[in-house]
Amino acid sequence: MATKRKRKSTSKVSITGKRIKALRVELGFTQTDLAERVRVDTSTVCDWETGRSEPRLGRLALVAHALRCPVEYLVGGPR
Repeated sequence: MATKRKRKSTSKVSITGKRIKALRVELGFTQTDLAERVRVDTSTVCDWETGRSEPRLGRLALVAHALRCPVEYLVGGPR
């Protein structure tokens, strides 16, 4: 009888997703608030924060502006 292998979770949250969520919460924004500011669906913000997707470069600049931080911080650089 073959044994089943456990699949590794591929839903690791990126540093970008973690930082987007942390800054959003720090500023008191809901996911909907941020989504409206950067012109995406709320589900897209959720996807970024949970690691299902990453914002594209052009959108990342809008996210950084909305969250009042440099783009470099969102991708892992110092604040």
